[in-house]
Amino acid sequence: MEQCSSEQTAKYKTSLVGKGALVVDLTAGFGVDLAFISKGFKRAVSVERQPQLCAISSENFRLLGLQHIEVVCGDGIDYLHQLDHADLLFLDPARRDEHGGRTYGIGDCTPNVLEILDELLEKADRVLLKLSPMLDWRKAVADLKCVSEVHIVSVDNECKELLLLHL
Repeated sequence: MEQCSSEQTAKYKTSLVGKGALVVDLTAGFGVDLAFISKGFKRAVSVERQPQLCAISSENFRLLGLQHIEVVCGDGIDYLHQLDHADLLFLDPARRDEHGGRTYGIGDCTPNVLEILDELLEKADRVLLKLSPMLDWRKAVADLKCVSEVHIVSVDNECKELLLLHL
C-alpha cells in the first residue's frame, strides 16, 4: 500500500503520457496508475507477480468498467522479453531491499531498470518510471542517460513521487 498512487498523482501521470494503442504496466501492484493512464489507450496490460494483487486489480478494473485492461499474473521482466512493441511502458520498481529496508539508488530497486534499459527503449515509444522522491534524481538521470523530462510530484507541499519520462 505504501507505493500506491493517489487519484491526484495518477491523474497527473495521465497528463504526461498521451494516447496510443497499447500501454503496459510491468509492475502493476493494485493498478491505480494504470486505471487512469489506460483511458488514453485502446488496450492496456497490467503485469503483477502477486496473485492476490492480480485478483484485486482485476475486480477493480471490472467494477470501473475498464474492460480494455488485461491482467497478467506473472513477472514483468518475463513479459517484457516476449513483448513486441508498446506505445508506453510504465514501471514503478519496488524500493525495498530483501530485508525490507529502503533503497536509495535506481540500481537497487526491483526490477533494476538499469539492467533492462536497452530493452525498454527498444520496445516502447515512451517509458515512464515512477520512483521514490528519496532517490537522488540527478544521479538517476545520469545513470539512465535517456531521460527527456523529470517531474517531482508534490501534494499539499509533500513530495510524493519522482517521475522520469523518456519520449
